[in-house]
Amino acid sequence: MEAKPALAQLDRFLEQAGRTRSQVGLEARISYDSGDPRLWEAAVHEWQEAGATHLSFNTMSKGFKTPQEHIQAIQRFAATVL
Repeated sequence: MEAKPALAQLDRFLEQAGRTRSQVGLEARISYDSGDPRLWEAAVHEWQEAGATHLSFNTMSKGFKTPQEHIQAIQRFAATVL
């Protein structure tokens, strides 16, 4: 997971503030990338393990031409990981 160094830094900051990651929200962003559902599932699992409480799914700059194409990609993601 690319975010491990940033999460470690977050944990240090939280510790200095007398808090833990479980006491704050953590939003993860997953990208459409190649459109491979296996990658989405793996990313969701990794973020869940890291304690993510919120998730966003990015479809921008992936070649979609219409809003409907973005919506269909989001629906495919939701059907895969929910």
